[in-house]
Amino acid sequence: MPKRQAHINLMKGNQFQRYYSDSKRLEWKAKYFQFSRFAKMLKQPEPVNINVFEKEVFDEINRVSRFFMNTLKTNAITELDHVYTDSSEEEDEDTPLLPSTLKHEQLHHYHRVGINEQLSRDGFKEAYVFLENIKEFCRLNYHAITFLCDCMKEGGLDSDRVRKAVEESDMTTNLLFVDSLIAQLELVYTKKFTNGNRKEMKRDLSKAPRFFTLNGFKLGVVIGFLIVMLIILYPLVVTSHNFTHLSHFADVFPIFRFLFSVNLLIWLWGGIVFFCIKNNIPYVSVLELDQSKTLSPSSLFKLAGTMSCCVCFAFYFYTSGVQKDLFSLDEAPAYFGLKFYYYPPIAFILFFIVLLLPFRFFHRSTRMWILLVILQCMGSPFTTVAFKHNFIADVLTSLSKPLIDLRYSICFVSTGMYNDIDNAYMCNSQSRVAAIMAMSPYVIRFFQCLRKFYDERHDKSHLVNAGKYMTSTIAVFLSFFASHSFFWFIFTLGAAIYCFFWDVRKDWGLLEENVRYALRKKLYFPFYVYYLVIFLDACGRFCWVVSLIPNAFGVDNEYIVLVFCLIEIFRRSVWAIFRICYAFDQKHD
Repeated sequence: MPKRQAHINLMKGNQFQRYYSDSKRLEWKAKYFQFSRFAKMLKQPEPVNINVFEKEVFDEINRVSRFFMNTLKTNAITELDHVYTDSSEEEDEDTPLLPSTLKHEQLHHYHRVGINEQLSRDGFKEAYVFLENIKEFCRLNYHAITFLCDCMKEGGLDSDRVRKAVEESDMTTNLLFVDSLIAQLELVYTKKFTNGNRKEMKRDLSKAPRFFTLNGFKLGVVIGFLIVMLIILYPLVVTSHNFTHLSHFADVFPIFRFLFSVNLLIWLWGGIVFFCIKNNIPYVSVLELDQSKTLSPSSLFKLAGTMSCCVCFAFYFYTSGVQKDLFSLDEAPAYFGLKFYYYPPIAFILFFIVLLLPFRFFHRSTRMWILLVILQCMGSPFTTVAFKHNFIADVLTSLSKPLIDLRYSICFVSTGMYNDIDNAYMCNSQSRVAAIMAMSPYVIRFFQCLRKFYDERHDKSHLVNAGKYMTSTIAVFLSFFASHSFFWFIFTLGAAIYCFFWDVRKDWGLLEENVRYALRKKLYFPFYVYYLVIFLDACGRFCWVVSLIPNAFGVDNEYIVLVFCLIEIFRRSVWAIFRICYAFDQKHD
């Protein structure tokens, strides 16, 4: 028998195991198929007795199927009867009966309507949620067993009998019955409560609370902890006038500004993914991403929440130490055995440990894939440019200020300036490196446009787009070396207007001729939302200009500069939603 370990894809197995564990319903957690137990048996070096292994798998499938059937028999009809047993109306002969896969003496009560309409609505929603939950239970177990069959096949074991067993199990064969129950429930709800309006029915039932998964519980803990941290930080921010005027605080705050910006970007990307899933927009295919490397919204929120908690901890200890000590390093206050000025570099180093270390935590495959795509973006003049490269490079253009802060933070931490804060000005003196960091995303996009024109010579719009990024590159360059000059003003104003109109007309496909509201044919939101977003995009472009060189506009408060950076990141996230929607429409057409 060949060695199975050499053929089993451990990375995919670990990814599926995390997804399978996080998706389980809490009160049914022990009832699911024990995928991890059988996966461990396949990974062991000694050969597995196929007969014993199959018998244990068959017993596990039967156990899961019995729980599924018992739960459906004892709960599904009971839930539905709870909605209707108080009915005083006669049966409606036009209402179709349920299938008879599960026999129950009170099945005919299904199509009766209760006297109390509000109670009946709530009962409907409870029944609908239960049926959706039991369907999800069946779907998860089916995927776990079929994935185990794939692992057996890769390991040289015959999986046909296991696959046949799951296909013929009660859990799988009765799944159509659950679908029929849901369809009949929707039919009755539509007829009795929404006057035949299926859209309203879908909206009402979609608002019913879904089951709480382990993933949702973890996310709730992280977000709750983060809220507590923000409440604790609020008094420190309010009293920030005690220390923000100090040059030493300004020397350290860019580290936090970079970390806060990255955290907000992850939060907002989770929101974008959630929006796309909610509206059935296949963002993975639109952006030409790798499906195995994408994260769910809850995973993104957990990652962002965990990072935000760590940054808030470091920021709290640092600001508390500043207020108490005002950088008297000899007698600086300590928290958990560390001087307060060590917390900013620790938070920064932890960020890079999570990002770069090749260990199997914090979604290693996704992290490595993102870094690979960014490297591909940097080589855009010499490689084919896909839509994902354009999209990621566009996002990087909104991170010009965080990239400047990244350069400063690396200098500050690597040279040990946190121990010698009076010499931190040396990191600020590297304006050329900062200019290169700020201009690099625009240069990348410029070369991407040239490469796209090289590949698609018939499309001259790529040259126009390249001109936009060249203008932005010059504006950023002049912001560092010729601010307040006439050329700086012209190029900065021109770049902002150029980018704004390109966003609206080309990236979002708005302002079409001979269409209603002068927008475009297909709208995902009410028309006034588009006009509001257009206005906010114009305001966000101004914030982008201010965030690049705040001193030129008289802005010297570190918090205000942070706010401008976060506004630009938020503007880019809104841009991303409308960009994906428009790209989806183009691809669909």
